[in-house]
Amino acid sequence: MRNFFLFLCIGVFLSFSALAENYYIDHVAEENWTTSITVYNDGPDDLTFDLQRWDDSGAALTTLTGVSVPANSSTTLTNTDFGYNGTAMVVTPLYATLVVKLSYRYQDSHSLCEFFIPQEYLVKHWMLPNPYHGNFDWFGVAVANFTGSTANVTLTAWKNGAVVATVTEAVSPHTKLVDVSSGFWSGVNYADVDMVTMDSDVEIPAPLSITGNTAQDRHVFFLAENETDSCPGTERVYAIPHVAESNWTTLITAYNNEDSEQTFTFSSWNGDGTADVTARVVSVPAHGSAVLTAGTDFVYSGTASIVTNGCMHFKLSYQYGSSESLCEFFLSDADSVHWFIPNSIHDWFNWFGVALCNPTDSEVVVTLDAYKDGQLLATSAKTLAPHTKTVGLSSDFWPDITAKGKDAAAYSDVDMVDVRSSAPIPKPLSITGNTEQDRHVFFLAESDAFGTEVPDKNFWDYLLTNFDTDHDGALSQAERDAVTNIDTPGAYGTPGNIRSIEGVQMFANLEFLTCNYEDLYWLPDLSSLTQLLNLWANNNHLTSVHGDLLPGSLTFLGLSINQISSIQFPNAMNNLTNFYADSNQLTTFPDLSLAPNLKYINVRKNQLSEIPSLTGFPHLVNLDFDSNQVVTFPDITGLTDLQSIVCWDNQLTVLPDLTPFTNLTLLSCARNSGISTIPGLSSLTNLRTLQCYNTSISELDGIAGLTNLQELQCQSTGVTTLPDLSALTQLRTLIICNNPIPQIPGLSSLASLQNLNCLGTQVTDLSGIAGLTNLKYVTCNSSPITTLPDLSALDALTRLECSNCLLTDIPDVTGCASIDYLRCNYNNFGADDCAMIQAIEAMGLSTFVYNPQKDGSTLTCQ
Repeated sequence: MRNFFLFLCIGVFLSFSALAENYYIDHVAEENWTTSITVYNDGPDDLTFDLQRWDDSGAALTTLTGVSVPANSSTTLTNTDFGYNGTAMVVTPLYATLVVKLSYRYQDSHSLCEFFIPQEYLVKHWMLPNPYHGNFDWFGVAVANFTGSTANVTLTAWKNGAVVATVTEAVSPHTKLVDVSSGFWSGVNYADVDMVTMDSDVEIPAPLSITGNTAQDRHVFFLAENETDSCPGTERVYAIPHVAESNWTTLITAYNNEDSEQTFTFSSWNGDGTADVTARVVSVPAHGSAVLTAGTDFVYSGTASIVTNGCMHFKLSYQYGSSESLCEFFLSDADSVHWFIPNSIHDWFNWFGVALCNPTDSEVVVTLDAYKDGQLLATSAKTLAPHTKTVGLSSDFWPDITAKGKDAAAYSDVDMVDVRSSAPIPKPLSITGNTEQDRHVFFLAESDAFGTEVPDKNFWDYLLTNFDTDHDGALSQAERDAVTNIDTPGAYGTPGNIRSIEGVQMFANLEFLTCNYEDLYWLPDLSSLTQLLNLWANNNHLTSVHGDLLPGSLTFLGLSINQISSIQFPNAMNNLTNFYADSNQLTTFPDLSLAPNLKYINVRKNQLSEIPSLTGFPHLVNLDFDSNQVVTFPDITGLTDLQSIVCWDNQLTVLPDLTPFTNLTLLSCARNSGISTIPGLSSLTNLRTLQCYNTSISELDGIAGLTNLQELQCQSTGVTTLPDLSALTQLRTLIICNNPIPQIPGLSSLASLQNLNCLGTQVTDLSGIAGLTNLKYVTCNSSPITTLPDLSALDALTRLECSNCLLTDIPDVTGCASIDYLRCNYNNFGADDCAMIQAIEAMGLSTFVYNPQKDGSTLTCQ
């Protein structure tokens, strides 16, 4: 259901209908007024609409057809396009992402009234209050009939709960009836009426209230409230998204048009979400009203809500100080995950903002997308605690709109705002005004969910493309039940544009859900997907994850590379074995105690300073918490299934005794400068990878018997000697650079070695590499090596770096079939090396550098 209340000066009241294609315009004003019709397209595709017109006699005028509205933009028609007087109707495609706004402005005054038109909303009974204020002196009504038969409309004027006057008027097809109060009810003037009811024998659209002053510089036009649906007999909740500060007057008025007294329950909250008024019962007399005032009945600067089973309407009013700028509109009980707000750009305004609230007991994430001329300029994300709000100007929400080359968003830089939320929220509030605070427009947003089940059109298009097997534009139950795997289009280098996967719950048999590289700021409630095994939501904008919204069937949860600061698992996740939350903004290790069967925990690249005991995960196989600020290694006692520990780049000083962890294949404790030893290293007989570089480790004698070791990186440590490595026949990578190591014992036995790096060491002898036929990379720069062995057997060698050594002969690589890179400058070569230099040059290597020499000279060979 689309609900929108918008107006300038004092306000606009509007009720809404179910999604339809006709928008009825009761009143096209005469020539001293400008009537504007703006159609907004909040979707990704260009759309069109038609405009039908009738004159005052009901005769059809020329129809404007195929009027284009670009994606994420708007099109405005004025009297220049469709003339003056009469009635009109906008016709849009069914289910189109279009909304229609109607505006009235008297000549060149700054009095502008504008509001959204509901879709296809025809009923027989309407009510509207008279917005009585001292700065107005006339009040009237416009009623139109868009049926093919005459409408007999009874208009009843009320004052203080009593009938003042009644009149019945006949309205011919496609005509309107417009008059002030004294024209309908003889002798009844502006101040004599506080409420009007309208009853028709045929269904008519919402009548229009018109109020103003003699000077014609203050007006309020608004649409009536539907009386037919005002008493559904079920509980309804109306949220007040913003109670203004003490320099504003915030009023809540309840209207009761029933023959008996009605009650509602009122609650309010402070700005920090703490309770102010709790469940106060308020009575409203028959055919009367009740008013609550901020500062007297409830606190300033917070939020409020109304709960009722009664037959009432509720109006919210804002007035700055003692100015004549008053904005008021009817509240709606609608909520949605997608709202749309246009900015009313006029030259007498200079600020624009948004207020929205979370009236629920759970945290809600919201995003606000700023558009201008169809282009998305910036997105602001906010996390709202229960019963709190966020209020700000455009420059607060979007401080850096780079597309416009400005430091902050100015008033006119934004013409449309998309608001999306992780759970349904009530209508956000648009706030616009001027510096003098004597002209304002406050209005409630319009619901713009593409569909109730799948609100994101891009996601819907993906679902239809992949699962609508009969190509009927819908997903049957059979088509839904057949889906077990969803993998959205986003990928590295080609990110997707899906903002919400709400609606995925329709696939009850879903087992695998991948939504990486999309534009998600939250995940919907997936708890009903009891067959779901794997969930990947990497590379999005997620800020929090609530485990109670996830199914207990999950075995794999991937949340990498987001902006998550909070993860909660309040329910059992006994099937979960893989948990990935790396590259986020976690400051506290998530409580995973209800997932005792975890095998893989990855929380690398967060902001953790502490990790609690992990002994509650007896099946843990992989633990990765690198790139945090952890000071103390967590308790892993008894976790003998561990195969991988990655804890590099923290602030650790001590590692636990690793003697029991004989299943370890990977240990990475690098970049912890305080670590000086690896207790129990010699017991890790299955270890394949040891990375301990940039630590204070001084000896590695324990590696001598680690016969499964394939990678050793111990660069930039305190190691001065290596043990005999001859037993490490599977070693492929040996990086010992920037240590005062004089030799590599057992080097010639390392038959599997592919990468050797002894840069910056004291190694003088590399003769052991002569028979290492698997070697691909040798780096020995800045070492006191005077000669290299015969390299002719090294057919796999592709890269040799031996710069800044003590070599006197150019390395002979002519027998190395794969060589492509040789850098050997800053040595002591002479003219006797020219023959070899020319032979190497003839090989056509991609890189061959032998100059300058160590003394700075350049060797030239002719």
